[in-house]
Amino acid sequence: MNATDSLRTFRRRMDALVEPLRRVWRVGLVVAVGLATIELAPSATAQSASGSVAVDIPISSAPMPTRSITVSPNAATYICANPDGLSFPNGRCNTERITIRNGAVPSRILVNGADAVPEGGGTNWVLCGGAVTGDPTCVNAGQPQPGADQYRESTVPFFPFSQGPILSNTPKCDTAFTAFTFGGSGGSCDAGPNQSSGETVALTGPASSTTMPDSFSTAIMWTASP
Repeated sequence: MNATDSLRTFRRRMDALVEPLRRVWRVGLVVAVGLATIELAPSATAQSASGSVAVDIPISSAPMPTRSITVSPNAATYICANPDGLSFPNGRCNTERITIRNGAVPSRILVNGADAVPEGGGTNWVLCGGAVTGDPTCVNAGQPQPGADQYRESTVPFFPFSQGPILSNTPKCDTAFTAFTFGGSGGSCDAGPNQSSGETVALTGPASSTTMPDSFSTAIMWTASP
């Protein structure tokens, strides 16, 4: 074997040894290029014409305020111009101070009266003059005073610069509630939280009474309304 043949044989052996390494390098290059291609590809993002957000609403653990009203005292007696009691015709009386306090919720304070009932039974006195549809009109010999077996009541601010409504059996706005409220709406019945007012109730008695017991009784109700 001459020198040329020996050199050729050596190269073939070297190529046989190097070829596997070349294959690994080619595969690695292809993988690297593939990875590079994946990393550079833009991510697909869904497109939409609207969007939304989830929002939590926390709820307070404090109790919900409720509409309420307090009237004090819960019983009263009319004090009349005649020391012996209501006189006829059309005697006048007033209660002592009654305090009305609204609760924790802003409200409109309404008030209503009721017919007067004789002790032991008999003919009631009908509440008149309330100017609500269906209310009896106070009529006494053509004058706007209570007639036989009729009577009239109205609320009056404790500082009597004005008068509240003439009462009816139907609740109505108690304008006496704010008639003397500093900074208030004066003459309305809108009450803020825990607002109070002092009032009296004025009564004008009947021209005459069919039943003559020792006393009559009635009720006056204040209501906290939306």
